[in-house]
Amino acid sequence: MYEVAFKDIDFRLPSSNFQMSVFHHLDLAPSQLHLNYLAFIRAFEIVAEYLEIAPTIRLLFHAFHLQPWDGRAVFDKELDDYGEVVLGEDGKPVMKEYDHFPFVWWKKHYTNPPSEYVYPQSTLSEDELSDYDRLVE
Repeated sequence: MYEVAFKDIDFRLPSSNFQMSVFHHLDLAPSQLHLNYLAFIRAFEIVAEYLEIAPTIRLLFHAFHLQPWDGRAVFDKELDDYGEVVLGEDGKPVMKEYDHFPFVWWKKHYTNPPSEYVYPQSTLSEDELSDYDRLVE
């Protein structure tokens, strides 16, 4: 299914800094996003480059909105040097976190309200407002 993303829409790994910031903001691994959304991210980058505007998280999520989907999630537990699961103070396994985006499915994304991923116009900077106006022209 994701072959199209790499062959036809020129989505590459390692991802661009902007793409990684989207995954990090959403607390999602790339495989948790529908293929169409990967295309939206790439298209947004291409249009931003063409219009000579800065692609920002706030601008992307002001223009596009995610719809929640409650799918199955796979978690990756933190292991110590002996291969044992690391437990937190509460006795629950500590889950791995990665710098750029998670490599495993995280449940955290699904516990956030949709408003966490939407940026109303009032939150955009002056540059982002100007860039948004150029996007909708």
